[in-house]
Amino acid sequence: MYSKKEKREILTGIKSRMLDDGDSLGCAIEKVRASKPEFSTLSRATVSKWRQPKGSRIDRYIRLCMNRGDDKRTDKVEDAFYKKLEAGLGSPTDYIFYLTNRRPGRWKHSNAIINNVIQNSVKNTANHGEDLTSDELRRIVRQTEPGTDSK
Repeated sequence: MYSKKEKREILTGIKSRMLDDGDSLGCAIEKVRASKPEFSTLSRATVSKWRQPKGSRIDRYIRLCMNRGDDKRTDKVEDAFYKKLEAGLGSPTDYIFYLTNRRPGRWKHSNAIINNVIQNSVKNTANHGEDLTSDELRRIVRQTEPGTDSK
């Protein structure tokens, strides 16, 4: 059994690991457990008991931390993916994925067309598309936009 002070310290540790490091609840609990010998018996089940009843103050606190931690992890993945695309290291599928998820209103109806144009362009290149630059991919994608010229 943990004292009120220890419980507060544990919850603060969980919060900081989830918000600062972007850890999941399970990883945050593991790190808190490893941080002090007196927390060696801390488990996910213990934290679940503290969250009861559902909707309690502790439950809302942990849920908020979980959501913000998830946002932080998603931001990290999105940033890494964007840097990959910006560096020209993405495949045509990566570009399609990015565009259809970031601007679905603009790109949702063009998916099949974009796929066909890119696949045909890649098949028609001498090097099978292995060395397509970002500019070449953008040109290919622009060819499928309604009302644009294929320059």
